[in-house]
Amino acid sequence: MKNIKRIMLVVVAVAIMSLTASAGNFRWGIKGGMSVNNLHFNEEIKNDLLNAENQLGFSGGVMLEYMLPITNLSIDGSVMYVHRNTLENSKGEQLKRDFVEIPVHVKYSLYVPVVGKAVIPYVFLGPSVVFKLGETDIEEFVRNRKCEVGFNVGLGVELFSHFQISGNYGMGLTKALDYFGSEVKLNGVESKESYWTITAAIVF
Repeated sequence: MKNIKRIMLVVVAVAIMSLTASAGNFRWGIKGGMSVNNLHFNEEIKNDLLNAENQLGFSGGVMLEYMLPITNLSIDGSVMYVHRNTLENSKGEQLKRDFVEIPVHVKYSLYVPVVGKAVIPYVFLGPSVVFKLGETDIEEFVRNRKCEVGFNVGLGVELFSHFQISGNYGMGLTKALDYFGSEVKLNGVESKESYWTITAAIVF
């Protein structure tokens, strides 16, 4: 039931993006990308229970960009399906981790007179909220958190007003995993996620 509600939320968000994009200051698009992700926690957990270093992931979804009246500034929001990485537990089993991610970025574009709108470099930053899809349990006393908050910073380039290529670094501001059971609690385990992402988008 919870997953159905999340899927409905995504559908509603896509519909809103399609409707609002008809306004002059809005643009919408389709985007996808690849990422390299890491979970950071204490050495005992990392070595004995989970392997989560330099894991490949991918994402895909829709975006909406609002051009602010202030010159060169815009707000970019997305709804993305994210397969952030695959964990390997102590039994050697591959554990998939799937999410719906909603990043909201403030973007500053640099218009170069020589090339006009053919090549527009930009930088961006902003928060991101991630909702876990499916089961959350990983190990006997380790589970994914249902919601995470992060912060992204990156740069990119827009080509011919319709194609965007960007790269960003994201850092988790909240825990990525919950631990329960006395043995783990005594270790004071903290786990936060970081990721490098390359994304390509077509905007209309």
